[in-house]
Amino acid sequence: MARRPNLTVAEREAIYHGKLRGRRLRDLAEELSCSLVCARKWWRVSRYQGLEGLRRSRQKRPKTGALSRFDPLVAERALYWKRWHPKRGPTRIRVDLEKDSVLDGLVLPKRTALADFFRQACPELLQRRQRRPAAPPTARHVHELWQMDGKEGIRLADGMIATVLEVREPVACVSLGAIAHAVQTAKAWRKLSLREVQADSSERVAPPDPICTLTAITLTSI
Repeated sequence: MARRPNLTVAEREAIYHGKLRGRRLRDLAEELSCSLVCARKWWRVSRYQGLEGLRRSRQKRPKTGALSRFDPLVAERALYWKRWHPKRGPTRIRVDLEKDSVLDGLVLPKRTALADFFRQACPELLQRRQRRPAAPPTARHVHELWQMDGKEGIRLADGMIATVLEVREPVACVSLGAIAHAVQTAKAWRKLSLREVQADSSERVAPPDPICTLTAITLTSI
């Protein structure tokens, strides 16, 4: 059986205008003596690229690449599903392709081929792996690590607002000191700066004696 010549621009536009008038693609395909898959293809092209896409002699597709051995519709639909669901990986996109009626009867690529194709065709849509945050350091000896806890926006009896920082020794489970800062401003109260917090932990709380006795609470105002 002789292969039907490619649709002309006029025939492609007939599919587009016929579908806009509410006709079925199956009926249009029979009138033009083309397959239903072909009619669907040009209707889809017109939806996404307009009439200009119908007037191109050939659709853009990579001549070489991860999906070059498959039907051009496979690469087109794979890219469509990836752009529609950018967070889905190649395994989930493979399931979408299996359910895609446009690809009925066509051979589909494996997950690895889809992953290579997405890296070539749309690297901006790939989800970058985020590194797990490093585990917080743990102390095994006394004074190897201190902990600091802050209580902000404490309203005092005289109307002032303070922030209290408490420094603890986690191994001995004792409090090394507490520092109160006046944080009152004209409108409300402010947060402490990193420099203030570092100064409290290094200068205003002196290391206790070796038996880890509880130090007295130191109050300062700025």
